[in-house]
Amino acid sequence: MKTNNCLTAMTAHIVGWSLLLAASNECFGATVRQVLSGQPAVVVGLRAVNSLPAPSIIKFAITLPPRNPEQLDRLLENLYNPASGNYRQYLTPLEFAQNFGASEADYQALIQFAVTNGLQVAGTHSNRLVLDLAGTVTAIEHTFQVKMGVYQHPNEARTFYAPDVVPSVDASLKLTGLSISGLDNYSLPHPANLQTAPSNPVATATPNVGSGPGGTYMGRDFRLAYLPGGTTLNGSGQAIALLQFDGYYASDINAYVAAASLPVVPANILVNIPVNGGVASPSSNNIEVALDIEMAISMATNISKVYVYEAPNPTPWVTILSQMANDNLAKQISCSWGGGSANPNAAAEVIFKQMAAQGQSFFCASGDNDAYATTVSFPDDSPNVTMVGGTTLTTGIRGGTYVSETVWNTGTGTGTGGGVSTIYPIPYWQQGITSFSTNGGSTFARNVPDVALTADNVYLKYGNGLTERVRFSGPLIC
Repeated sequence: MKTNNCLTAMTAHIVGWSLLLAASNECFGATVRQVLSGQPAVVVGLRAVNSLPAPSIIKFAITLPPRNPEQLDRLLENLYNPASGNYRQYLTPLEFAQNFGASEADYQALIQFAVTNGLQVAGTHSNRLVLDLAGTVTAIEHTFQVKMGVYQHPNEARTFYAPDVVPSVDASLKLTGLSISGLDNYSLPHPANLQTAPSNPVATATPNVGSGPGGTYMGRDFRLAYLPGGTTLNGSGQAIALLQFDGYYASDINAYVAAASLPVVPANILVNIPVNGGVASPSSNNIEVALDIEMAISMATNISKVYVYEAPNPTPWVTILSQMANDNLAKQISCSWGGGSANPNAAAEVIFKQMAAQGQSFFCASGDNDAYATTVSFPDDSPNVTMVGGTTLTTGIRGGTYVSETVWNTGTGTGTGGGVSTIYPIPYWQQGITSFSTNGGSTFARNVPDVALTADNVYLKYGNGLTERVRFSGPLIC
């Protein structure tokens, strides 16, 4: 009997509310809906203090699953295995899209679905994995069967907006495995690697051997420490891409280059690439953007281009990552930001794999919140990127060569991030180490960071004329 079948189905799926909803809808003649992944339930236990105004525009992204995911994993293992015939036979973005992107028909079906429901297409991606959308609160609530509310943040002195339930779409959209991000601003991307130190370093600063003011490290100090002997590895002919959620002041970069006597001409190498509308003017986190640029050109003194991808905060991670992958302008990508609304972010992990398939190396700071004790901010334990920690460096003389370094840690809860992932198993390239007893690592889970270098007592210019001595965890790229 159909009624008994319905009751049986509903009882069997009582622990999975999305499956229960589907079963009950079928039983009572309602339209079955597909629950979307990627949007965390951040409002559980919270009461809305207001409704988000109906005309408000929200930018967000929907991500389609890749085709042939197992084949992609096998390809990556071969691309990075020196014994494989496919070693370093990287794909172009077009080849990646043809083999692993969603089909053109599926991508167009998603676009048509969005337009039919009153949403605007804000951007398309050649990998056919990400679709950027914008819509009024009214259109979003109708399309995804949610109510967009304003809530008091439980941990920060601000309000945030978010849907009251997990978004879903009409199952008549014959696409499965869809993910959505950007419908809330509960967790904003933030600089993952920056702690300011006293702004006027004194002669007794430790270590006190850099060529900058008060013995801080700047400019060629990093090359003298890590690349002694006049190596020709100076970035010549190479490009770097920097992932940013803020802008910077060109005058600060010019002033740093002059103070450090670097050979680069910022106007010739810096290329700003707007994402999701770009950044109209720098805000408080311009210190992070300036630091990333200054460290990159200090190590790669002859770099050809520094592409600065600037996205407003918040912007879905998949939006900026996908553009960097599809542009494929640089084989070295640096990120000093963490956080966001999804952890783990399965859709972003696919983009990291696309970068790897194309020979792009993604370096990300491991953060400055000391050893991991709770859930790790995205993407700090991703197995598909290179995580970079921080050290305190000692050199022999002022502006001299390497002597030693130790982990950067203040002993007060602030220090380079690292630890063992509670989400990801140990990747194949970390396997084979017989003992982790010295560093407390794991033989079965992802270990972070992968590499580390100086992150203490570093001099920078930012804020349209300000200077600072900072501590951080993050990548210097050569």
